[in-house]
Amino acid sequence: MLGLQKGEVKLVPHNPEWIKQFNQEKELLESLIGDYILGIEHIGSTAIEEIHAKPIIDIMIGLKPLNNARDISLRTMQKAGYYRLRKQTVENKVIFAKFTALDSNRPLKTHYLHMVEYEGDWWKEHIAFRDRLNAEPNLAKEYESLKLDLASQYQDDVMAYAEQKLRFIKCVIQ
Repeated sequence: MLGLQKGEVKLVPHNPEWIKQFNQEKELLESLIGDYILGIEHIGSTAIEEIHAKPIIDIMIGLKPLNNARDISLRTMQKAGYYRLRKQTVENKVIFAKFTALDSNRPLKTHYLHMVEYEGDWWKEHIAFRDRLNAEPNLAKEYESLKLDLASQYQDDVMAYAEQKLRFIKCVIQ
């Protein structure tokens, strides 16, 4: 199963299909906005082998400059199911989310799309985090344990869940 409802925090065991789903989405995005893309990476917990994760595929797109995100047609993105998340503002990042069954009472968010400056801080840090956890299974399991504890505490508060993970993530990146 891929996707969660708005605000929901639920972790599931690692699914080897996630890499295939990322690759399919990568092809779609390259066909839609390939002229702007300098790099596409699978990030987040679904890109870390053998740990529980929220069943949402995180994709990072590197642009140079990030201002190119303004030139990407929102209509083109919406045709592919992606919607810009204007309320989620993060400095130096443009965020989209892909939904299934958006017209129903219970739409599922299946993908996050993080547009960042290619080889900028966001780019380097997210890749470093993913690569380090994949290279160090014990560290990955420590992260998984933290996430499982936080998910039980913050089942309906995705923002608090995310904030509580930041200290661990920053320590790994440094």
